Amino acid sequence: MKSILFFTLVLFSTLSFQAQRYLYVRPMASMKANVSTFTGARFSEPWNFSANPYYTFYNYGLHLNNNEINLGLSFGLKLDAKNAVELSFSGDNASVKSSFIYKDLLGPEYIIDNFMTSSTGNSLLRIGAEYHRVLAQNKRLALRSNIGLGVYIPGNANGNVDENPKEFTTPFFTATGTVSSTSYYFISPILKIGAGFDIKNKKGNPFCSLDIAFIYNNKYGGYINETYKIQVTDNNLVTTSYLDGVKSNGTGFNFQLSFPIKVYEFK
Repeated sequence: MKSILFFTLVLFSTLSFQAQRYLYVRPMASMKANVSTFTGARFSEPWNFSANPYYTFYNYGLHLNNNEINLGLSFGLKLDAKNAVELSFSGDNASVKSSFIYKDLLGPEYIIDNFMTSSTGNSLLRIGAEYHRVLAQNKRLALRSNIGLGVYIPGNANGNVDENPKEFTTPFFTATGTVSSTSYYFISPILKIGAGFDIKNKKGNPFCSLDIAFIYNNKYGGYINETYKIQVTDNNLVTTSYLDGVKSNGTGFNFQLSFPIKVYEFK
């Protein structure tokens, strides 16, 4: 701990305090492209789909969760012309997306949209400390990198089961399915690495910023798991049950629009 404190003091003492320094706030809005994977080991299966003689269960993997816009606020300190630190509070989410694809033996494949297509989310609170550095700039535009550490704080653990099983009928079989969804309450550490563009006004001050960042979570905090139990009865009246599932813990790409506002300048 003493070595970390000493390193921090040395770092701040080497910054150029002759440059303009100020405090700012950054209101922001973002959307998330989450990564979803199969539940359990799938080493013998293709990466994005699991098939059986009746249908294919498809996992979209990287998908944009366009059902939710996340809002947040950062508090920042501009240290000099190139360096800044921020404390950030933002909404976030973990989501999964999957489809059932029925292959007509006499024709093309069909996505069963009215059967089991999902894009559900687990709402999260993301808290993080970030370091920003300008890599290149001119009077109207700046390219900036950022790296940060933080945590995901998900909502309370919950689980629900579809009480109204859905049914789909083809010329060759009938399928009935239920879906159960579970999310888990754990606080997980996360890593954030990204880059952004700062668009400046005529005075050279940032007007708005566009950022993209990869957020990595290797724990189960924010984890959402969706399981599908499908019973298929073919024309020979043979009934077979299949179990498939997808999960996500919030790892993915975050796309953010923000507006930095200067609130206090050090003279």
